[in-house]
Amino acid sequence: NYKVIIGDHSIEHVMGSLLASGISIADISKPTQRALRWSSSIRPSTSLLEFSNFRGIGGQYFMQSSNMKNTIGFSFSNRNRYATIIDEDLLTSFPSSTYARTEHELHQRDGTRELRLAIFNTIHIVNHVFSVAGLYQKYGHAIAPTAYSIGEQAQWMISFDMQSELNKEWTISANALFDKRHNYGGMFTLHHDGGNHDQAIMIRHFDPNIRSPIGQSFGRSGICSNDQGIHIMMNGSIGSFKYSLNNDIYTQISIPMNSITLKKGIRIIGQLIHVTDKTRILCRVMNEVRSSEKPTVNLLTETDWRIRSEERRVGKE
Repeated sequence: NYKVIIGDHSIEHVMGSLLASGISIADISKPTQRALRWSSSIRPSTSLLEFSNFRGIGGQYFMQSSNMKNTIGFSFSNRNRYATIIDEDLLTSFPSSTYARTEHELHQRDGTRELRLAIFNTIHIVNHVFSVAGLYQKYGHAIAPTAYSIGEQAQWMISFDMQSELNKEWTISANALFDKRHNYGGMFTLHHDGGNHDQAIMIRHFDPNIRSPIGQSFGRSGICSNDQGIHIMMNGSIGSFKYSLNNDIYTQISIPMNSITLKKGIRIIGQLIHVTDKTRILCRVMNEVRSSEKPTVNLLTETDWRIRSEERRVGKE
């Protein structure tokens, strides 16, 4: 079994720290499912968001024996990418809009040349999965010193992932990410399927100087760089009530080059749904406490509260 794509395509690979597509948003009603994230696929893309897309040729080959499944994939992309180039011929940013409607957007259309080469291999043996993937990326322009979030002009990265079903209830996943300068990061998740009540814990750490240009983490920012934290989640049902709780404790590891503060915080989302034959009542509470620590000043803290409630009725009165 094989698949070949010519044109725009995206790759969703295992835990997603190296190769991910689109925007990853957890289901608020079942947040523990995020700890089970695992995919190995390449598919056509029509998205205008260029950061995670490849434009060229990609393929995937699937093999299976009595107790082993093996998936091998690759992608080669060489394209002009929308970008902002300043007079010094330096790359400063990638615009979020790629419609090419205005003169300014048309000027950005052929901003810089981007080369991407990705390969991945996933082996599934009974209840255990192991994977390795690599990404090489190069831009046609040097990166401006202020564009710290873009990373390097030329870089390569490698990731190792595993997932094991310990029994019918417990699933463990782990990931390790490295770049050519020996910066590293990774994620660890543990999921418990308790039938009507599920729990999960997810831990992450990404060095301040690592930059995964396509990857995503399950953290508050979703960026695999300068971030560490722990996620504790649970969801389930009791009779006609469905509940969920999502708690994320996060902090930056060092002060970014384009900032003078170190961000940290706690984000909690709780939700309760009551369902009957004729009504559905939802109540959701979100609270986030954020702080910005300035090394020469003091600690600034702010708190956000969001409360949502709704009632839906079905059928005839």
